[in-house]
Amino acid sequence: VPFCSSPGEVLLSQLASLYRCAHSINFSTGVQALMVLSHVSSIEIATSDRFYRALYESMLHPELPTSAKQALFLNVLFKAMKADTKLHRVMAFGKRLLQACVHAPPSFICGSLLLLAEVTKQVPALKTMLEAKPQTTGFEAGLDAGMDAGL
Repeated sequence: VPFCSSPGEVLLSQLASLYRCAHSINFSTGVQALMVLSHVSSIEIATSDRFYRALYESMLHPELPTSAKQALFLNVLFKAMKADTKLHRVMAFGKRLLQACVHAPPSFICGSLLLLAEVTKQVPALKTMLEAKPQTTGFEAGLDAGMDAGL
């Protein structure tokens, strides 16, 4: 795909198979499919929403914390977040990445934080969202007050 000026009919006819691979049980296969799909979605705009949906779903794949393809996955994610023009989707990716870090090893957490730091240089709204204090509901505020009182 990198050497083609546009995805040919052969590649476009195989998109359904590539998306099936991206959603597959095997995370390594999914990452490889996402790499190809990222190239296609950068050229074929009609497929970009479907690509972002597959990428978003793969961020909570159970094999991600132990996979040998973490660096490739973070590279695809980084390029996708930088290229995305929809701010709400970039913010959703940032939140989902932090959720994935909860169960990940330190190496993945460090890579994820570096990724977010680089993306926030291009998308300042993401930095604002990450630095904002979470809004609490009345119920949560009551629990916090009880915790402070030693209850």
